[in-house]
Amino acid sequence: MKTRRIALATLLVVLSALAADCGEGGSAEGEGVVLRYAYLAGDTLSYDVELAANMTMESSGDGALAGAMNTTMAMDVTERLNLAFAEGPDPTTIQITMTQELLDGGARMTVLGEEQFIPFGELAANMENEVVVVVDPQGKLVSASIGGVALPAQFLSDLSGMAGSTMMQPQQLGPEFPEEGLSVGEEWDTTASASVLGLQVTQQSHHRVAGQEEVAGRTTYRIESEIATGTISADLASMMAALSESPGLLGDDVESAEVEASFAQLEASGIGFEFEMLGSTTLMTTWFDPVAGIVVQSELESPVTMTMTMTGIPEAGDIDVYMAMTSSQHMILAAG
Repeated sequence: MKTRRIALATLLVVLSALAADCGEGGSAEGEGVVLRYAYLAGDTLSYDVELAANMTMESSGDGALAGAMNTTMAMDVTERLNLAFAEGPDPTTIQITMTQELLDGGARMTVLGEEQFIPFGELAANMENEVVVVVDPQGKLVSASIGGVALPAQFLSDLSGMAGSTMMQPQQLGPEFPEEGLSVGEEWDTTASASVLGLQVTQQSHHRVAGQEEVAGRTTYRIESEIATGTISADLASMMAALSESPGLLGDDVESAEVEASFAQLEASGIGFEFEMLGSTTLMTTWFDPVAGIVVQSELESPVTMTMTMTGIPEAGDIDVYMAMTSSQHMILAAG
């Protein structure tokens, strides 16, 4: 269960690029308003979050093995996302501790034609994690850990502005802002790339200030974002190299030697593995308070399509797997 929890949390952080600034909120500079996140040490924020996901996985090949992999999943939950801010390692950074509390809802799966309900406690154990990130004034991720496990160095390569390319929410609390001031109708682009567990991720994002709206008693900028993620591919060798470098992501007691031995056994057996996550576009809408320097509300819609091929499986041959998933998130600043 710990392995699944770490894996889900890793996906969460891949998609959690929390832009942060250690000063005041938005200020006028030339034309428009310079938008900045204004998180200060000692501050806390809480959000009420609604999450939904639907997944279908189909496989072909050996009848018994492939049939066991045919699965559907539906999840609909509410949770409280809490953010606590502290001073970072140096004066230009701030540390953000994120914790989740599952409040209501559930999930069900269909495996081998039988519907199974995931117990609430098990679902909570998989989703409730403590994530600690350190960001610089430009909103770039400096360091991150999940459940006390530090993420590998290659994970920290320019994740600012990344969102919505994989399977779990919540993801990002807002877009990466440009240096110049913004007015209604202004548009800008951001680019991000990183190597995450051996998978090269590239995203091109287009943002637009669509208008001003009143939300929860605040005057906000409504910002619409389209976040395009390129195709991600990996094979057994690249996954082995990445996980051998950071075995802690697989569990508290996993050593590099264990990971290497497991992959060596797979290689010796002649089993091959190829993975591809197809390109996708996430739609994100953010309602940002330029005076307070915080996100008041956000919405996300994110699709995922993945293919996986396993070859040379003893007594089974080759298996092809296709997985499609859609997920959505609605988040609003909690009252009080």
